[in-house]
Amino acid sequence: MKLVKETNMAEPLKDTVAWRRYEQMRPRTEIAVDPSLYEEYSGAYETVDGTLSVVSHRDHRLFYRIVGQSDLEIFPESDTAFFMKALPVQITFELNQDRRVRNLTHHQNGWEDYAAKVDLGEVLDFEDEVQQRIKDQQPLPESERIVRRVIDEHARGEPNLENMSPALAVLADEQKEFIRDELEKAAALKALSFKGVSQDGLDVYDAEFENAKIEWGFAVARRGKISHLYLRPTL
Repeated sequence: MKLVKETNMAEPLKDTVAWRRYEQMRPRTEIAVDPSLYEEYSGAYETVDGTLSVVSHRDHRLFYRIVGQSDLEIFPESDTAFFMKALPVQITFELNQDRRVRNLTHHQNGWEDYAAKVDLGEVLDFEDEVQQRIKDQQPLPESERIVRRVIDEHARGEPNLENMSPALAVLADEQKEFIRDELEKAAALKALSFKGVSQDGLDVYDAEFENAKIEWGFAVARRGKISHLYLRPTL
């Protein structure tokens, strides 16, 4: 089960999220556009919570990645709107009057996350740090404290949504009762061991409870908020 911005979500917001999910899942049609546009779209972007992404182009094709992950090709459905074929994700570029990129919007899981264009060199330096952590299998500072806190919050059914990226907070709020029930069945946490850093840059832990074993993985964005979180039973 993966958990991919609002605390105390009202029903209208939930309706909006549901409609956006429907819209994001619909079939899309690729069109031909002038590939010279791709030079302007290429670069680094950062959301308010610190999630970093990189847009690049090669061979008249455009690619998008969250820092630490692999490039995925995005395909045009207009001059400024692109979509993935591998995932129900869309990327929209916003241009100013001079046809220069102001920001992009990442559409996924019923949410729209806005990211401003930032210095590419700084972002690539950060990405190099992530790749070095993966190579060295080095956990984040205070990694164990973070995962213990996350487990405790979910066991109480009270995940701290303020400490999560917007899209993750939406899903965490939706799933909190189910996760609390599962952790209640698992009973007390007996042991926690660092398993390694995944190829996507997530710190991964094995958690042994009285009645279950559960793997937890998480990543933290540049500004300190949890950007990715998953948990799954293990044998």
